[in-house]
Parts: sequence; structure tokens; C-alpha cells
Amino acid sequence: MLSGPSFAIEVARGQPTALVAASSDAALAERAVEAFHGDVLRVYTSTDVVGVEVGGAVKNVLAIATGIVDGMPEAGLNARAALITRGLAEITRLGLALGARGETFMGLSGLGDLVLTATGDLSRNRQVGLMLARGLALPAILEQLGH
Repeated sequence: MLSGPSFAIEVARGQPTALVAASSDAALAERAVEAFHGDVLRVYTSTDVVGVEVGGAVKNVLAIATGIVDGMPEAGLNARAALITRGLAEITRLGLALGARGETFMGLSGLGDLVLTATGDLSRNRQVGLMLARGLALPAILEQLGH
């Protein structure tokens, strides 16, 4: 599994990016590093596949929620920070219950991916939340986003 804080357009542009290659087979993860690691793309390894999967999936829900908060000016930035912080705690709890290692959620596929997806203007999930806050219906949002 290859995951971590990255927007595809920035990777394609050759902008600095760091990812994690997770596999229960450490040698396979190392082969991914050899294949992808370069001057602007850093790839690190992990054997915590469950943690990387949970971090990579659940951060999308929190990105939508953060977009909703960001779309409500009366909520403020304190609410955004609280949502992201408490969200990370919940992601960690879920991951631990599923057998992940806690330290995974402090790395690229946890905190890193969550912060980028929840706050980055290129995040489709954050955009969904922003549009939901404006009162748009989900089908209209998906049509507008084109996916």
C-alpha cells in the first residue's frame, strides 16, 4: 500500500512529496522505495498495513467535516483545529481496535495525510464539505466536482 499526504497534481508537477509504502513483507516495501524514491519523492516503509489503510481512509470523512466547519465562518479556526485534533484521536482509537500501531497515526499516513486532506484547497473531500455548508445537495456537488 502506498499512501500519505499527496495531491496527484503536485506529484505530477514534481513538487516535493513524502509517502509511506506499507506491506507485511518488509522486502516488498523496500522494493517500492527503490521504485519510487527520488529527488523530490521520498518514500518511507512501514509494516503497519492496517494503520496506513485506516489513516488513508478515515481522514476523508474528517476532511468533509472540516470543509463544513470551514464553510461556516461563525465556527472559526479554533473549531477547525479541535475537529482535526479530536478526529486524529478517533482515527487512532479505531486503528488500535483494528490492530494498528499507534505511532503510525503520528506519521505520514496519519497526521500528515489528515492535515493535507482536511486543509488543502486541492482536497476534493474538503470541497465537498465546503459546498455542503453552502447548502448544496450531494448529487449536485458530485456533478460539479465531476467525480
